[in-house]
Amino acid sequence: MNFSKLKNKEFLMGRLIPSIVMVAVFIGLFTFLRISFYHYDLVGNGFLALRIPAIIISSILIGWIFFELTRAYLENLYVSIIFAVILLGLLFVSPDYTNKLWFGRTKDILIGLEKHQITSIFTEIINKDFTIFLIPLLGGLSFSIIRYAMLRKQAILGNLLNKSISFMLSLFILFAFIKTLFALLSTKTGMIFIILFILISTFYDMGGFFGGLLLGHKFFEKKLAPAVSPKKTWEGAIVGYVLSFVGALVLIFATKEIFKGEENPYSLFFTSGTKYVITFNSFLVFAPLIALFGDLYFSIVKRWCEIKDFSSILKGHGGLLDRLDSIATVFCFWSLIMIFTTI
Repeated sequence: MNFSKLKNKEFLMGRLIPSIVMVAVFIGLFTFLRISFYHYDLVGNGFLALRIPAIIISSILIGWIFFELTRAYLENLYVSIIFAVILLGLLFVSPDYTNKLWFGRTKDILIGLEKHQITSIFTEIINKDFTIFLIPLLGGLSFSIIRYAMLRKQAILGNLLNKSISFMLSLFILFAFIKTLFALLSTKTGMIFIILFILISTFYDMGGFFGGLLLGHKFFEKKLAPAVSPKKTWEGAIVGYVLSFVGALVLIFATKEIFKGEENPYSLFFTSGTKYVITFNSFLVFAPLIALFGDLYFSIVKRWCEIKDFSSILKGHGGLLDRLDSIATVFCFWSLIMIFTTI
């Protein structure tokens, strides 16, 4: 095992320390958003004092994520900004979703929902939000038209088609991620699912990195995906999967006693009926692989767009989308499971 790399000053200053700082910032941000979007009886000025800053901060971050994506695909700065602003606006097109989750009080949302708020909020709000599928479709078509108009005779139809489809898929992943995130922020036990999804993708990333660093090519000579991400190894992928899956189980069994006497979110995994138990335990099995897929997919996107990172806003870590690629994909996977399970 090569432990010398872990003592490297460049590694500590360039990756490890920024990672710790970034995690601390994200924890603080999610804590603030949780308080802002879930405060059961808050009304009047107190409600506005929390919700307005949360909406502003969230809109800025989401707008930047959309900008990173559109900038990568469209290349032109001003067109990318306009497209990103339009996408941000389209996020609020669905009146039910916007009025209830962004501008409504938590108490008004949750009263009348069934015992399992997680499944109920998908049934009542997310499942009825047609924009989660429609806007990515329209976004892909709009990209095709804009990109063709920009390139004209230089446009290669095969490349344009590939980029249009991947842009559409990228938008769907991001829209599903954002809408699912704020749906979970608005429910009583939603935060534990947010932590679970972030843990799954983060532990996979950590396991993949350190597994590859310490065990890379010890057992498998061939790389995992040399054409997409040359540094990824099979050893890293296996360590990442094991760490992610075990970490998820540890979190679930370590925290399930907390919810005794109230709605238990883990009943979806253990006691909520055969359909739910099979579906959600399948999620735990496949979610680490989905995290890997998200990482590899957005690596393919960056190669197609001929960029190293989506931006350089995070020192040593690229852009927000570079850090959220696997997390967003895990959220999207959960969203699809919830949509089709609660139909």
